[in-house]
Amino acid sequence: MGMSDRYKEITQCRSCGRTELEPVLSLGTPSVINFGDKKPLNAPLELVLCHKCTLLQLKHTVDPEYLFREYYYKSGVNEQMKDSLIDIVKKAMRRVNLLPNDIVVDIGANDGTLLRAYPTELLRIGFEPAKNLLDEAMRGGNVIDSAFFSAKAFDAVNAHRAVKAKVITAISMFYDLEDPNAFLENVKKVL
Repeated sequence: MGMSDRYKEITQCRSCGRTELEPVLSLGTPSVINFGDKKPLNAPLELVLCHKCTLLQLKHTVDPEYLFREYYYKSGVNEQMKDSLIDIVKKAMRRVNLLPNDIVVDIGANDGTLLRAYPTELLRIGFEPAKNLLDEAMRGGNVIDSAFFSAKAFDAVNAHRAVKAKVITAISMFYDLEDPNAFLENVKKVL
């Protein structure tokens, strides 16, 4: 991957591709959260600002396989977080008229808390790469795929239907994306 086998430095803006990135803040090389038997990893934590599009972004990308295949934070154990996720679902349902069998998608579904806040007559699809959270995320009838989200992964999960998603949520996702434009293009294809 570059500087380390687990992280690399970006040289172009993650959004517009320009190279004029101004250092804003450096917090050194703290230990990246790790769980289980993973060897600890220290990676630079630096913010840079793009002069062209003004995107404030991380200067380094940590391998998502390392960060997310085993993950121990659970949304459902914190009442405030649970209430916030339920509120997001309520707001989505006020904006979009959801009918039985409509599809809702949560990217980075974690333990499935957000999806379980939707009515059970909806097809609730989540993408959660943390394999240790899959059983819990599937509780209550959620359909969970351990792939990192993409339109292709959605099509594989939704192969028996030619229906697109009516709502897509992605809570706390953008700061970890290497290519936010490609991510949004995939969201667009699925909606």
